[in-house]
Amino acid sequence: MSDQWSATPGDRPPTPPSVPPGWAGAPGPAAAPPQFGAGPPLPPMPTPSPAGPSGPSRTALVIIAMGVVIVLLAAGLTFALIRTSDDVVATAPTTSTTVRKGTTSTTARPTTTTEAPAPSTTRAPTTTVPAGPAPTQAEVQAVVDELVPFVEKQRGLTFKEPVKVELLDDAAFNDRLLADFDKSKEDLDKTASTLKALGLVDPKVDVVAASKSLLSNGVLGFYDPETKALVVRGRQLTPYTKQTLAHELVHALDSQWFDLVRKDLETAKDESVFGFKAVVEGNARRIENVYEQQMSPADKAARDKEEAEYAQAATDAMGDVPLILVSLLSAPYELGPPLIKAILASGGNDALGAAITTPPTTSTQVIHPDKFLAKVPRVPVDKPQPDGKEVTDGVFGELMTSLTLADGATALADQAAEGWAGDWYVVWQDANKADCIRIDYKMVSDKDLTELETAYKTWAQKHKGATIEKKGDLVEVTRCSSGGGGGRSPL
Repeated sequence: MSDQWSATPGDRPPTPPSVPPGWAGAPGPAAAPPQFGAGPPLPPMPTPSPAGPSGPSRTALVIIAMGVVIVLLAAGLTFALIRTSDDVVATAPTTSTTVRKGTTSTTARPTTTTEAPAPSTTRAPTTTVPAGPAPTQAEVQAVVDELVPFVEKQRGLTFKEPVKVELLDDAAFNDRLLADFDKSKEDLDKTASTLKALGLVDPKVDVVAASKSLLSNGVLGFYDPETKALVVRGRQLTPYTKQTLAHELVHALDSQWFDLVRKDLETAKDESVFGFKAVVEGNARRIENVYEQQMSPADKAARDKEEAEYAQAATDAMGDVPLILVSLLSAPYELGPPLIKAILASGGNDALGAAITTPPTTSTQVIHPDKFLAKVPRVPVDKPQPDGKEVTDGVFGELMTSLTLADGATALADQAAEGWAGDWYVVWQDANKADCIRIDYKMVSDKDLTELETAYKTWAQKHKGATIEKKGDLVEVTRCSSGGGGGRSPL
């Protein structure tokens, strides 16, 4: 699954995040402008899953996704995005992620936090909430000048050139954010087919429209590495706006030192796009958390109030956006910080720079940072045979597996997905135009294979027509959105 509209470095999404198709790491719907921060689409990209003992459980991630509305309402799921390509795609679980040419965005944060920010002697700038007319560019620049030293100290790098920041009202911001959204339609359609085949989205749902709604209502800011534009939603320099600026400035700083326009990842059928997003967004979230932690009590109270209000408004506006899209969009932000913590502990800034250059290739490496540090590879699995006109294929991934199993086998989801070693999936349309999917899995051990089979059989009880078969060292999962299981694999 290729992820195009997915959250990437430099974007901070507001309360309710939506997952666009093209999220690397797992199949998922795409749904946003070309920015980093969203998630990968189901079929083309694998879904990100929580990181074992060092991060939230996969089931917890699903709960977060399902409680995204609550999070948006309560804590706000603001997202910061980074555009990595021209296409705009939101992603489901670890759905495919297409790296857009160059943007990152910020979305609202899930209610649960992953890691406490590292202690720092640098205190976030303390200011009062302005009232009256929109700030002048000079006033905006003054705040940026306050934030730059803070971001540089936390990141351990210095800006090579000034960053131009724009504050826009809702209408103008969404026009910029969604300018290239239509280019992601093809990828979002693939993500939609994947999610519908699995029963994660109702066949009647317009995933493209839902993804667009998620982005337009859930993204607070974005950074575009190609145009070097840093754009934030808001007309006042409030503590909440400044927190978003801090997140996006991390993306801007990273883009001056590393290549955030990763066209080499755009065609990958593995989960590299999701891994890239997890590294970039996890790093920005880490520094954003430090900024928030060091706010004055007055600014923190004002920030919390504004985030809650924004989350409520976003929740009301998003209406029927499928929760899986929210889960996919929020995954890099949730799973990224624990990964970054492990990377920094292993080798400091040099290790972090290496991870941006050569990111995790599987959601397993994101969920279990020790596997990334040890460079544990994905076990090759042959492509299953489709029984109709092929729509897409690729690596499904541990995260997407966990998110899928959570919809029907919640108690077994985490443990069953944890033994993931490799897989390949294919999506097609049958003679009746129903969306179908077949996934062939290999697991680390025979015990893991049996656990996966058991979990999927429990899941199948809720998803009519699904067939689960153990074939030697493989477990094969097949299902169609029509409720039919589709044909048998020739394996």
